[in-house]
Amino acid sequence: MAEFYCKLNNYDAALKHALIESNRRPDNIEINRVLAWIYFKKNALNLADAYINKALVTNCKNPNLLLQASLIKKAVGKHEAAKIHYAAVALNSSIIQPELLMETQLAFNNTLAQK
Repeated sequence: MAEFYCKLNNYDAALKHALIESNRRPDNIEINRVLAWIYFKKNALNLADAYINKALVTNCKNPNLLLQASLIKKAVGKHEAAKIHYAAVALNSSIIQPELLMETQLAFNNTLAQK
């Protein structure tokens, strides 16, 4: 439900639902990814960074997670980490959310980060 509200840009409602789920499953990668994204969109960057770190702990290679991580790391000034996450994404993956890919490419000036 939280992701549905994110797609509607209703981050307050998304946060409400995500926190309920987080209380049930605090170590779940997906809920931590969603919370990180919500906080990023609400410009609560330190919280976004903390939640994306929890989501990345298993080294999951989901391209949407890695693109979101790259944007969050860039926003908090961790540029090397941002480049690493961005470069790790196979940009032709069919599961990448188009709007996320576009936002990330704009943030990285339409170029791949240097490895």
